[in-house]
Amino acid sequence: MQLKTLTAEAIGRLRGIVGAIRSEIAGEQDPAEGEKPELVRRLASYPISEVGPNATLADVVEQLVRHDVSIVVVVADGQVTGLVSERDIIDAVSDGAELATVWAADVMATDLEWIDRDDTVADAASRMHDTHLRHLLVTADGSDGPAVVSIRDVLSALVANRQN
Repeated sequence: MQLKTLTAEAIGRLRGIVGAIRSEIAGEQDPAEGEKPELVRRLASYPISEVGPNATLADVVEQLVRHDVSIVVVVADGQVTGLVSERDIIDAVSDGAELATVWAADVMATDLEWIDRDDTVADAASRMHDTHLRHLLVTADGSDGPAVVSIRDVLSALVANRQN
């Protein structure tokens, strides 16, 4: 009986957090007077791991592990052309791909979504929700190259904001 009570209590708290995040995404709740909304620039990961389009999936996996990240950006001629995620690797391997013989360009996602570094975290959450993407590329700031913000980064920021 105690376990059911704790579970119901935990579920209630989670529902409250999810509802608050939905309100935040919908823009129904403005920051308190004098507070500035958190910006994407504070969450973005710099520098990002990069590979060329002719990198093998084995090279991509090495980058994912070395940098403890879930995506690698594919760059050709100085331009971001795609992303390869852990999920892309799993899909390729489940389809019979050999890590040493398949190129990043063969499996990369090319439906890239960019967000301005001065957009709010709620903007990022809304964009991720609307596009069903788990990562957004963040525009560069002159000296910095592009960055990445993940759904985990956004969710952590929104939950932390709710708890404060």
